[in-house]
Amino acid sequence: MIASIILARSDLLSRSFCISTALEYFRAEYPTAAFVELMHYLDNDAGASLYESVGFESTGEVRKTLRPGTDDEYDEELVRRKNY
Repeated sequence: MIASIILARSDLLSRSFCISTALEYFRAEYPTAAFVELMHYLDNDAGASLYESVGFESTGEVRKTLRPGTDDEYDEELVRRKNY
């Protein structure tokens, strides 16, 4: 939820700063976590660049996720990970 709030404020702050701030929050809340994962659509080049700029690396794994609002349609998303 905090990530959604921070990213919604991206009109005032740079997106990479927002993600970095969210990561600091999660690191403080979950100090024993070894990594954070996120996923993005395969054709989301802008998102891929943004996530790389804050230290997320592609795992090479592609996961199928249920398309929002459907019961049987799936999208493929690339998994990215940032190790702590």
